Amino acid sequence: MKLIIHFIVFLLLFSNLFSQQKNAKLVDYVNTFHDTKIASKAKIPEVIDENQDVIDRLTPLNLRTGALSKYIDSLPLKDFLAIIDKRNKAYEEDLFKPIEFWMKYDEELVNKKFARDSIRFGVYEGIIRTRLKRLYGDVIADLILSPILLKVKIISIETKPYKINNDDAIGQIIITAKIQDILKGNKHFNIGEIIQFYYMPFWTYTENYFSINDYYFISLFAIIDNKTGEHRYALDVNEVNGGITEISNDILLDEDNYYGFGKISWQEFKDKISSLTNINLLKGE
Repeated sequence: MKLIIHFIVFLLLFSNLFSQQKNAKLVDYVNTFHDTKIASKAKIPEVIDENQDVIDRLTPLNLRTGALSKYIDSLPLKDFLAIIDKRNKAYEEDLFKPIEFWMKYDEELVNKKFARDSIRFGVYEGIIRTRLKRLYGDVIADLILSPILLKVKIISIETKPYKINNDDAIGQIIITAKIQDILKGNKHFNIGEIIQFYYMPFWTYTENYFSINDYYFISLFAIIDNKTGEHRYALDVNEVNGGITEISNDILLDEDNYYGFGKISWQEFKDKISSLTNINLLKGE
């Protein structure tokens, strides 16, 4: 679910990330990957016969996706982290502009090189996220990629219908909160500001819920509603605590030890996360 949700967020200008030399290498990976599959079919028929159903589903889109994944995995750590840095800085400038760009994006460089039918935006995000998680683990990778990390006080909780078509609607939880502190998102939010975010109940299956007047650490992502065009903020859920971590008396009550620090003061938690998600520190600079 988290990967699907994250399909709608990622790079501002992927075509600007690589030099001409790297683009050439990237194209070589496409050709090599494709040629290898053809060669395998010609030279190892017994293997193909045993896996014909897989081969039949191996479309050109799959080939190019595999090539892109292989290319991203081949990058030196600093080059890979430079991609993450550029992605994050795009969101620092404008939380919604990268999404608007992607919604208009069609036949730019990467699509031309990798897919006749266009590789979907989420494929890039998924490939980048997969390598990042291999390097730093799921939790830290998610925090590195999250553009909004806040300490908030809950003001109100409402359930409102969200229309999925003319006849049907599903419930969405609308949270109004007051920002108490900002770990990421300083360019877009101010302490004391009132914000509103939402989540769908089926996004998370934990028993954690928000309570009015209580304090929480939350991760949000920006989203443009594809039905209304409305700019919104959504809760970045997870399968452990649902993205809902309570703070009481300035102590982060991480009962599930999701972040690995147990119960810890807010300031200490903030300092640790800031350090662990700092791209320059990860690059050794």
